[in-house]
Amino acid sequence: MNFLKNPASEALYLAQIVVATVIGLIVIILSYRAYRQTRFIGFALWIASSVLSLCGTIGWDVVGHAYSYPRLYPAAVIIYRAVFLVNSVISAIGTIVVIREFLRLSRAREHRLRGGARR
Repeated sequence: MNFLKNPASEALYLAQIVVATVIGLIVIILSYRAYRQTRFIGFALWIASSVLSLCGTIGWDVVGHAYSYPRLYPAAVIIYRAVFLVNSVISAIGTIVVIREFLRLSRAREHRLRGGARR
């Protein structure tokens, strides 16, 4: 709940939620399609990270700005930060795994091309 009643603030608040949700959904869809074709764990980690990101963003935007519930706010902050940390670790591991697999495939392709040129 956005408690700043300025029209620009309201528009930016709505845009923030929409953009974060759309990006999260796009990553989930693309990662799912890639995982389904390759069964590569890095994409599954990206799916998990995107789901956590969506939950964190939407949860924070709904509960984290609910200043009219002061008892809920400290718990919301702690949960948001914990989800953010877990999400960051999962995302980083997924990214490292995807990059390593890409480099492995690239080296294998390069090796095949060099090996085929010698014959």
